[in-house]
Amino acid sequence: MSFWLEQQEEKKRYLVTHIKRTQDKYQIRDVQVSHLLTLSEELLLDNFIEYFETLPSNYKKSFKSAWRQREHKLKNANEDKATRTVELSSVAYTSLQVLLELYKKHDSKFNYSIMSKQEQTEYILEKSCDSILSEGIKKKALLSNA
Repeated sequence: MSFWLEQQEEKKRYLVTHIKRTQDKYQIRDVQVSHLLTLSEELLLDNFIEYFETLPSNYKKSFKSAWRQREHKLKNANEDKATRTVELSSVAYTSLQVLLELYKKHDSKFNYSIMSKQEQTEYILEKSCDSILSEGIKKKALLSNA
């Protein structure tokens, strides 16, 4: 029962999709699925949770495991949004290195020796994108004033 204390609505929705997807595998009858769907439409979850507890134990274990896997994947996906790995061809890598060297010469005020190679790349790409965007905005403003 403690499983249902948090994220009840999300778990309910996930249970509905999970049971539809796996009912044959766990030999859950159409009548049981239909009753669960009816209970899922009620505002109070008490009957829904009680009915879930009557389902076969192998299905309950499977659902709880699937829920934990889903939560783990979502957590990892949110953490991975901060860092992404991109594979570059040798030509793209060389081009990126040339751009980085050009920017380093352009921005002589900044001390790159205190940064790692990755931090340098991220900093330079961010600044380059910012300057490209600001130039584009200036051009649009000049064109609209003309």
